[in-house]
Amino acid sequence: MRFGACFNFIAPGKEGISPENIRTIAECGYDYLELPLSTVMELSEEAFDALQREIAKTGIHCEGCNGFLPASQRITGETVDEAAVLH
Repeated sequence: MRFGACFNFIAPGKEGISPENIRTIAECGYDYLELPLSTVMELSEEAFDALQREIAKTGIHCEGCNGFLPASQRITGETVDEAAVLH
């Protein structure tokens, strides 16, 4: 059995995927990371590169993603902006 850490449950926002959290997850013995895609997509190129370097240093890998859409983008209910969803 393998165990992964879902970063959406660690902390909301970009601070949840901090280098400290990545190191802690690796030190705790998890097998892989699952990163929030919508948060990662908001990172600057420099921040994304730093994230990749930190993950590589720990020896743990990102094997999946969650949170494909930001919380502000509704895909169900009466407040759906269909044009934004289809964009």
